[in-house]
Amino acid sequence: MALLHASIAVDDIEAAQTFLCAMFGLTPLLDRIDITDAFTRMTGHAVDRCLLSQLAGPEIPVALELIEAGRLPRASFPHAHFSFSVPQLDDAMARAFRLGARARGVITQFDEGRSVYLSIPGGMTIELEELV
Repeated sequence: MALLHASIAVDDIEAAQTFLCAMFGLTPLLDRIDITDAFTRMTGHAVDRCLLSQLAGPEIPVALELIEAGRLPRASFPHAHFSFSVPQLDDAMARAFRLGARARGVITQFDEGRSVYLSIPGGMTIELEELV
């Protein structure tokens, strides 16, 4: 058994994909393909349109999958997110802010390092972690 991809719903697949590719050097394996019929069959929920992208990078062991299927309600707590290890949290945050991200809270110190949640373009949350 192997993990093939990690998937998250986004409001704007183009904005999320652009941010993730620019911030982390990812490249599309699948680029905004229309999976409307398959999504409806698999989930039992009819949607007007559903797009899917899968992104990869040299340090990412599984594909990161983005799905845009209309405006889906989400909780305010970022329970669904991608987490990225970064060498310097402050530098990574500055770069993310230049690319349109905003902090959801404050940098938090844990035994293993510092961490912060960011809202990024496209309507999703990422976590940046500076591990010690």
